[in-house]
Amino acid sequence: MTDTRVLSLTTRARIAVGIARGVAASVGDHDLTPAHVALGVLRELENPAVAALWRACVPIPVLRWEIEHQLQSVAEHRGPRRQRPGDVILPLTPGEQRMLELASAEARLRNDPYVGTEHLLLAILRDPDTSVARAFARHGVGFESAVTHLQQVFTEESGPPSPHASVGEIQAYIEQNPDSPYGWPMLARKHFWRGDLQAAREAYERLIALDPGWMTNHEYDRETWEQVRGAA
Repeated sequence: MTDTRVLSLTTRARIAVGIARGVAASVGDHDLTPAHVALGVLRELENPAVAALWRACVPIPVLRWEIEHQLQSVAEHRGPRRQRPGDVILPLTPGEQRMLELASAEARLRNDPYVGTEHLLLAILRDPDTSVARAFARHGVGFESAVTHLQQVFTEESGPPSPHASVGEIQAYIEQNPDSPYGWPMLARKHFWRGDLQAAREAYERLIALDPGWMTNHEYDRETWEQVRGAA
């Protein structure tokens, strides 16, 4: 018989679920969905799941905005719902219970005695056909790639610079890892956000030379590349 008991949550996971409850209440939802939990994980920031996504070169602010926009669009289409006092601190809802059961299942598969944000992320991505999983997929992250990057986080393998790294730090990473494609999209985005389209185009060209298939699996970079290429 399958064990569906919910394991205890780490502090980071509890914070993420608390944020998810607030997100649900803010758009008038009385039950949690994977999208709410995804935003809870992404907004908590200092956790293994976000570290794994940075290693996958996911532009976290962009992904977060896309999921927020997705939820807001659904809320606007549905129409206003009456907010109930205490929505954020309601007892466990069916959707929240289901998410925690799925996350607990992911933890048990890995012999972990707790639910962390990494297990929440894997529970969100396990079904690739949900709208929130497709949002992650547009940035090149699916269940298997998330597993790979989480393993790198927990084994402390060296990875790309942090999202707050300077252009100089990213360039230093590229010099030390000339065959890795991961520094180039970070550098291209940094230049693009600063308005240096020529430098962004050159960085994307180097990326494509290293990994011709990158743009196929990373929608944001593909759209940005089309903008900088068109402005050249």
